[in-house]
Amino acid sequence: MAHVDAATGCVTLNAAVVPRVRRAPAPAGLAAGGGGPPPQRHATDRHFLLVELEGGLVVHAQHAWVRVAAEALSPADSEEALGVCECSLARQVDVLTAQSGERGRNVRLWDAQHERWVEVFVPRAATSAAAAQEELAAMQL
Repeated sequence: MAHVDAATGCVTLNAAVVPRVRRAPAPAGLAAGGGGPPPQRHATDRHFLLVELEGGLVVHAQHAWVRVAAEALSPADSEEALGVCECSLARQVDVLTAQSGERGRNVRLWDAQHERWVEVFVPRAATSAAAAQEELAAMQL
């Protein structure tokens, strides 16, 4: 979930994805080739929310699923006794992109509930450093 307050430029990102760790699908051809049984692989996809900032403003956010695959030392080993681990990026999904212009910022947000992009314009006054400092001071009270 992503939200932008057009009056202040404040961005709210909700990183909650349930479940955050999922068992990854088995790779095709895992048992192909080789004389013995294939090594037992434990693979999970783990969720992260990546946020890119420029000058204290959110310019890009995306869900990232990182695949963690490990080979067990033997088929009887549990996930606690894993051998070599490999990590790779399994999937990325943009949830927010923003571009600054002369009059302010154009922010595109992914509305997952309605499966559509929503555009919000934030006037330059709301994105100025003074406005950000005033908002920070108000939050500290």
